[in-house]
Amino acid sequence: ELESDFIPTCLNISKISTIRSFLEEIIFSINQHKKVLSNVFKGIDQTKNTLDFSTFLSLNLLKKWYLIFSHLSKKDKIHPEFLYEKFLEFQGELAAFSNEESFLDFIPYKHDNLYNTFLNM
Repeated sequence: ELESDFIPTCLNISKISTIRSFLEEIIFSINQHKKVLSNVFKGIDQTKNTLDFSTFLSLNLLKKWYLIFSHLSKKDKIHPEFLYEKFLEFQGELAAFSNEESFLDFIPYKHDNLYNTFLNM
């Protein structure tokens, strides 16, 4: 018997429930953070300091990835390595806003072990 969160080796990951749930959770989280940052950005003096610029950059990053992940969530076919590369890009861009080194730990793509590949991201 297979575990409920098992991800089989495949060429189309878009119908795998674990991945769909993960993608939907990312979209939801990005949208929530985007709303918070939009409200913060509206309420600050935009000429004040670099923190405002950082907020602006964060908001733009979230808007971009919200659109990309929303698009991917509607696709019928997604190769797992393509989705992995998008998650890796997102992780790399988020790393610009963090001082934590563990955020930059590289998780290699393993086509024969998709569960651990995506779980560790």
